[in-house]
Amino acid sequence: MRALLPTLVLLSGCTAVYRMPGPLGAVGQDGDYAAPASVAVAAAAKPPAARSPRQRTSGQAVADAACAFEGSRSIAVRGVKYRFDCSGFVEAAMDSAGVHFEGSSRDLFDTARDRGVLHRRHRPDVGDVAFFDDTYDKDGDGRVNDPLTHVAVVVRVDGDGTIGMVHLGGSGIASLTMNLRDPETHLDANGQLLNDYLRAASKRDSAKVKHLAGELWVAFGSLWKAEAVAAR
Repeated sequence: MRALLPTLVLLSGCTAVYRMPGPLGAVGQDGDYAAPASVAVAAAAKPPAARSPRQRTSGQAVADAACAFEGSRSIAVRGVKYRFDCSGFVEAAMDSAGVHFEGSSRDLFDTARDRGVLHRRHRPDVGDVAFFDDTYDKDGDGRVNDPLTHVAVVVRVDGDGTIGMVHLGGSGIASLTMNLRDPETHLDANGQLLNDYLRAASKRDSAKVKHLAGELWVAFGSLWKAEAVAAR
C-alpha cells in the first residue's frame, strides 16, 4: 500500500482518496492534437463569461477542477466533451476554471513559454501544469527520445517538497506524486512515497532509462496566470 501522505501541507490538494497513478505504458496517450469539428462548434456555442481583472482564475480553481475529475471515465465541461488523454484532461480542468487553452502537451508547453509563464522552479504553484518527457515511446522507434509526451495538474505542494498532481494515466484519472529534491527515489528510507513511476519498464530499456516522475519532469507552466500576464 502507498505510504501515508505528509502531515505538513503548505498548499491544499484533493480531498478524495489518493489512487495509484496507473501506468503507465503509453501514459495518457497524448497524441497530435486536432480539434474535432463537433467539439469546436460546441465550444463556440458556449463562450466563457467575461471576467473583470479581480475575477481572474486562481490556480486553486484549476486544481479543484482537476480533483473533481478523479476516477471519471469520460471528460465533459458544460456539455462539451474532451479527448480522454492527458492533454484533453488538462484542457478540461482549465476550462472548468475559466482558463481556455487547447492542444497537445507540446502545444500547451509552447503556449506557456510564449506567454512567459513557463518555469523550472522546484516548488510550483497549485494549478500549474507539469510537463514530462519520454513517458512512452510515442514515435515507436524503440528509443527514449520523445519530448513532451505527458502533462499533469499540480494540486498540492507539501512541506518536504513533495508535489501532488492529478493526471490521466493508463488506469484513468488519478493522483501522481513527484519530489524534485530527490527525483531518483521512489520510496525514502521510511517508506514515504516521493516519486511515482511514470514510464513502464521494457526489456529493451538500458540501465540509463529513467522511469520516475521526478526524472522525467521538464518544466511547469502557470497557464492560469497567462491572462494576467497578457493584461499587463
